[in-house]
Amino acid sequence: YAKQRVAPVMSEEACSKIASEYADLRQKAAGNGTRCLPITPRTLETIIRLSTAHAKLHLRAEVKVEDVKATMDLLNEALFHEIIKKPKKGDEGGKDGDHEEESEGGGAETGADDDDDDGDSRDGQEPSEGDKENQARMREA
Repeated sequence: YAKQRVAPVMSEEACSKIASEYADLRQKAAGNGTRCLPITPRTLETIIRLSTAHAKLHLRAEVKVEDVKATMDLLNEALFHEIIKKPKKGDEGGKDGDHEEESEGGGAETGADDDDDDGDSRDGQEPSEGDKENQARMREA
């Protein structure tokens, strides 16, 4: 449905946000002492394409700033391994909608093992039959 009927156009606010985010991304990559993927004009095209896809996903005729923010959250995670923590509903610290950036340190947010030594990655759930079979194979090896 969306593929045939929805063709979002870029709003002026979204264009400005993309330009500023792209410039910030280039500065961040240049100032980052660790190795990461280079930020090139192709990255700018990616930001535009992902923002448009996000708007299309929500069946909007216009790409908004919130689409650009969702795209940048995704790219920051992919390029710099930063997790953007969004405030929970009813959380007093996030009334203004700001995001708090935090470097990835492993844990439940990353899908890593939940450290209860049962081999599964699901908090508080019993391992599935497949998990149990894999654990048995690992013990035998």
